[in-house]
This record gives sequence, structure tokens and C-alpha cells, in this order.
Amino acid sequence: MLTGGFKGRVMEVTEEQLRSNTQRALALPAEAVVSEYGMTELSGQAYGRPFHAPPWLILRVLDPLTLTDCPPGTTGLVAFFDLLNVDNVCAILSSDLGVLDATGGLTLLGRAPGAPRRGCSLVADAWSRP
Repeated sequence: MLTGGFKGRVMEVTEEQLRSNTQRALALPAEAVVSEYGMTELSGQAYGRPFHAPPWLILRVLDPLTLTDCPPGTTGLVAFFDLLNVDNVCAILSSDLGVLDATGGLTLLGRAPGAPRRGCSLVADAWSRP
């Protein structure tokens, strides 16, 4: 399962390179390597290419200036609305850029310009330093 790669800290690896290396190293067919997108704070994640979320996790792409929903095919900031997160965070506005298609599938395009890198691997790295 591909869940975000190296965050560009150790080396730059495209998703295609990471997918190919994973398939080769583990002797897996292409369809066995699954992509995942989500955050620890959420009760679910999105899977596939493009990403599709379970029914309780609503993916939205918002205009960065107005925070209104972008029409399908338009680039904006990815936001999550999690209907299962009771007594916890229910909405997250990420600094990731993405595009929703007409079926609700999300294609990620990277981070917004100037946005700090985020992710579990970066948090673990920070905690491991003396």
C-alpha cells in the first residue's frame, strides 16, 4: 500500500517509480499495489487512482480564496468532511492540491505553493531526534 512516499526528504521518487519498485521487490502484479490517501484524524481513507472515499468520508475540492466548492475538473485545496468522527475533528482543510472528477474521484496534484510538508513519516522523524 502506497501511503505518501518519502515526502521529498531523502530523495525524490515519483509515484510511478515507487509503484514499480514495490511491484518488483515484492513480486506483485500491478493491481496488488494499492494507493491510499488520508490522515490519522479521520475515520477512513480514500483508495485507488483516482482516490474514492467510503460514503461517510466526503472529499471536497475548494477554491483557496473563497473556500467554496470547485466544479469538477477545477484545481483547489482538498478538504475532508468525516461523518463518523463524533466528539473529534470532523472537517479538515489540507494544503494538498487536487481535482475532483464527475464521479467524485480525487486526483492529487501535490502541495500548495509554500505549504509545509506534513505526514506521519515527518512526525516520526522529528520524535526520533535527540
